[in-house]
Amino acid sequence: MYHENITQHAVLIGTIHFICELRRPGKKRKYTETQGPQIVGWSFRCNRGFEYLLSFPIRCYRNALRAWQQGLVVRLEKFASVPISTTTRFVHLIEVHEDGLIVPATRKQARDARIDKDNVWTLAQISLKEALDIHLQRETQNYRSYKDSQSRKYSFRATIQAVTPIFTLDPSDPFCLLQVEDEGYKSVLVFQREALACSTLLIPGETCFFHDVTRIAWKVPDELNQRRFAHFKANVPTHVFVVHGKHQVDILDCLNGCEVSQSLIGCITRVHTVHSQNSFPGSLLIQYIDLITGDETDCRLYLEYFPMSSTLQLSLRSGTTIMATKIHNLGQGHFAACSRSSIHVHSMRPDPPISNTPEVAVDSFTPFAHTRIRKSCFETALSTLISDFIEGFNRIDAPSFRHWTRSWLRHNGAVSSSAISSPRRNVYAEFFDHQDEAGDVEGDVAERSGCHLSRDLQRTPKIPFLLQLNDIQNEAIRVLQIRLDRYIANNRVRMGWTASFTLVAEDLNVNLNPRKCLDAALYSGGAVVSASGPMQVDEATMLLLSISNGHTVLPVAVESNADVLPQTHALFGLESITTSVLCLGTSPRGDNDVRKHGGADVCILPVFGGDSRFHGPCVMMRVTNQNWIFIVSFHLHANTLIQLSTDESSIETEAPETRPCREPVHLGDVALPTFDASPNASDRMCVSLLARKQFAFMRLKKGSYGGITLTLAHMPSTKTEGEKKNLSDPGAASLQSIDCRPLILLAEVATRQMEAFFSCSSIGATGLLSEQIATALAFWKMASSETQCCLLRGGFDEMLSGASTYCHSRKIAVLVPLNNFQRDPKRGYLRIRSTFDDMVAFPVYSAKKVVRSVDEDGLFDYIGGEKMIAGMLGRHRNRKQYGDIAIGELTSTIWTQRYDGVPTCSIGEMFRSLCLDLQSGTCTHIAPSLTRRVVGGTFLGVSFCRAITECSECFSQLVKSNHKGKKTGATRKNVRSSTELSFWNRARPPTTGSNGSAKSETPSTDTISTSNNVGRSETPDKSDDFKSLMVCPKRCGGQTAIKWECSGTLDDSTGQAKLYAERDAALLLLGLTKQFVCMIEEGAWMEPNGIVFSKAMAPNPSITHAISRAKYRAKELRRGCRISESDVLQHMEPLARADYLLQRHCRFSPEPSRDLIYYVLCKPMGDTSLHLKHTTIDQVSGQTVPTYTLPPLKLVLVDCQAVSSRGRQYDNDEQ
Repeated sequence: MYHENITQHAVLIGTIHFICELRRPGKKRKYTETQGPQIVGWSFRCNRGFEYLLSFPIRCYRNALRAWQQGLVVRLEKFASVPISTTTRFVHLIEVHEDGLIVPATRKQARDARIDKDNVWTLAQISLKEALDIHLQRETQNYRSYKDSQSRKYSFRATIQAVTPIFTLDPSDPFCLLQVEDEGYKSVLVFQREALACSTLLIPGETCFFHDVTRIAWKVPDELNQRRFAHFKANVPTHVFVVHGKHQVDILDCLNGCEVSQSLIGCITRVHTVHSQNSFPGSLLIQYIDLITGDETDCRLYLEYFPMSSTLQLSLRSGTTIMATKIHNLGQGHFAACSRSSIHVHSMRPDPPISNTPEVAVDSFTPFAHTRIRKSCFETALSTLISDFIEGFNRIDAPSFRHWTRSWLRHNGAVSSSAISSPRRNVYAEFFDHQDEAGDVEGDVAERSGCHLSRDLQRTPKIPFLLQLNDIQNEAIRVLQIRLDRYIANNRVRMGWTASFTLVAEDLNVNLNPRKCLDAALYSGGAVVSASGPMQVDEATMLLLSISNGHTVLPVAVESNADVLPQTHALFGLESITTSVLCLGTSPRGDNDVRKHGGADVCILPVFGGDSRFHGPCVMMRVTNQNWIFIVSFHLHANTLIQLSTDESSIETEAPETRPCREPVHLGDVALPTFDASPNASDRMCVSLLARKQFAFMRLKKGSYGGITLTLAHMPSTKTEGEKKNLSDPGAASLQSIDCRPLILLAEVATRQMEAFFSCSSIGATGLLSEQIATALAFWKMASSETQCCLLRGGFDEMLSGASTYCHSRKIAVLVPLNNFQRDPKRGYLRIRSTFDDMVAFPVYSAKKVVRSVDEDGLFDYIGGEKMIAGMLGRHRNRKQYGDIAIGELTSTIWTQRYDGVPTCSIGEMFRSLCLDLQSGTCTHIAPSLTRRVVGGTFLGVSFCRAITECSECFSQLVKSNHKGKKTGATRKNVRSSTELSFWNRARPPTTGSNGSAKSETPSTDTISTSNNVGRSETPDKSDDFKSLMVCPKRCGGQTAIKWECSGTLDDSTGQAKLYAERDAALLLLGLTKQFVCMIEEGAWMEPNGIVFSKAMAPNPSITHAISRAKYRAKELRRGCRISESDVLQHMEPLARADYLLQRHCRFSPEPSRDLIYYVLCKPMGDTSLHLKHTTIDQVSGQTVPTYTLPPLKLVLVDCQAVSSRGRQYDNDEQ
């Protein structure tokens, strides 16, 4: 048949019609195939008799409905002709653009007059009338009048809630269902015959007028009589409105897409079709379409289970904008349409096809044959994602995506373990039992929901976001480069500096998810390379894995008790990725290669000792703006593990090495001198928490590296008296801790390999020291091990105050074999003789759920690498800072006695332990590594106190900078050897000259000034000038600080011991205010020997003269007004003021004697003190009596806890 050749700028005049040509059922089977295609949709018939399929947007719905109802001639002005391949009479599809369908305005006034008749009902009136009719029927028993009233016709207006597509359960009698609502009353309409055309033009949310529709009793369909649908029979109406004619529907209020709830408007970018497996042979189904919304968000809409007309399927092409309403959000930007959904063309592609080659074939599309599909739409959406995910694997043989999909669904309870196909779709159940996915529905109701999409969304999580391992690693590298550039700009990086930060799933979703779904669950997976565990500590069970996707191998710690074999496959729910970095120093390439614009050169290392084709979890990086070289590690944390189950083939592998299941011993118990390590405890482990780590650059010795120092702290037990202790307490201090330096065994081959990486890679560093290469090699081996990589993150003492709550809620637990603990019989210290291969580290999660909180100024969560000396409470970053009073209120910053692992002990009991050691000739019972708690003790006063300058790197006393370092060092050594100041005993009083100035016992040298004269002419006015003059004798060039130290006698009514404290612990014991601390330190910078107090030494007489001069100056300025202590201190010289404040505080202040709980360490006895001291007493009779005394007990203060707060008032009178 000849068809007219349509051009783009032509104008067509004709009429529009609705076509519904369906295949008739066969005689033997209801759904057998018959000859001829199925065509359902709109057509346009020209005046010349040519007919074309017609598709028009939403803006033309009202005009098209009026023209079809009244048989009006329309004019098409803006359209495009699309050739189609078919065996029918239709060879073109006309697509109307915008408002290109023009209808003459005729008979409109008569139509509006008919709508405004007085017999218009509301649904509320109809419901009330039916109730009255039932009441009258019961009263008069006039069943005939009631039956007549039920079949009468009504005219009413209502708002559309849902419109179904055309159902063809019986091709000879197609129908569709509408649900309308008016003032809270709902009803159902059934469209049949000519009214089916009206249903394709109705959008949920529009208000329509229904004219002379018949209300009849509706028999419940047989499909709803099944037992599984019995729970929603109350939702099925007993009466419905039936619409047959095309003149019974009018659209009153038209809506656009943005006014419809649960709608999606987007432009089609891709149409994916599949061959139908359960429908007619050779037919095609549109499985999904990819859309891009107005805010440039990518979406995917699944249409495989949505019946569509022929014209709608032909219009779904690239460039067409559609509007979908009442759709289900599967998550991750994926949506699906069900029987209550509506799909409409919003706008057409403005440009016509380039050639006349047919793009689509109408014979392939089979409308309304979707009820036979038994597979879940949720499963289809998940299968497409997983199929794309496993295509990114390389060099590994992964099972088919069907096994991955079934394993994920089975893990989340979407399918049972037995392979049972989904039931056949029921269009009535989907319409009348459609649960809202956002509502709270009971589990059994959701399981029996009629709509399979509602059922899937109620019992399973939404579609996950799948990421490859190499994409996760590349994102962490990108973020690290940005943060390092910002951090190095402040010149705070040094050799040995360590840091780490954590990117949680929300951060990865923001940066990597193209659909910007922040609530999407993040998953990754691959082949299991190695597995260790499961590790069980108290109530936490962790599994340590190394997983590869063929490109990258990354270690994963997942909270699971499953036994995973190597060479199997698994998916895991990603929770975070932790990036740890170590600074190796500067590159010897020189300043010529420094780039001012910044950036970094990156070299990804393979797995240590593994296949060089795979990228490992370790990266070398050179920051180009300052030539700093870093080595970086990555490890993942997961919250769920999904093992891939397949029936096709089982993989025979060896069982993984499992750790012992015996109850681990806590570090606080091992540190006790009474702990009995029985011989059969070789398979037991000691559990502790990582407090700090530090890398010391040193060479390999006999193939081993021992430059890593780990501080392990006591881990509170979570099973004490049925209570749970939250391990995420940020105020926990490492009171009970021990340092260990485990060895890392390294081969010579690995050393040469690391040198090749430095020289041949983009780093290009050829002149590195052997210490740097050995340290990088040890870091590389630890990062490649799933059992040791968590040690690189950092301990809780290295956590910054601005770290996220995610990091605060996780600690690193460390398992060490119990037989690796050894006690030094000579000194009594507890040592750990272990290698890193024997240690296992994994994160311990908090019992409570934490919410991510971002610190905008924080670039890293952990920063370490600093030395830790006794008394440095300020370097416990999780400890609260001091307030105006240096002691602060520390009750909340220290674990309670039940969980901190610190035993309570009196001084008398310590003397008993001393006696036991004297008896045995060892220091086992004194246990110098054990922190003890002394309750009820009283500090009897300060015997000695000093504030002196020191280097923060090597902790040496500073000297003046006007001499050479070599001479200064020798002089410094002579000064130390000649001085007789002692912190354990009172200092010897110095000699006093005739001029009243105190002279030091130390010989006068060129490097250290011993003059205490306040009125020195060369003294600058500011202490900052003196800071620039003081340098380290070893020329470290680092930061400087003031070292505080004090000693005294501690008495708890059971005995007395000498107590020594230094640095922050000394300030904590003294109880100085912050203002006085600053004043004393200002004077300490002016005196190389520091500000010294000794109880046996009288104060310097020059202090009295300095006070008198300051009072005189204050009175001169105040002119007769009363002066205060602050006025006098303001006019004193800094050196004299510091000496006065320290003398007054140590002699008269009650703060050192306030009620405190002391945490102390016992100092081991020396070689000359391992026996009783023998003395004799002469009697009157002339005989001598031998007596014996115990060696002195010396304690080192670790921390204090405030019990009560006394008044902090000083006597303002003259001292």
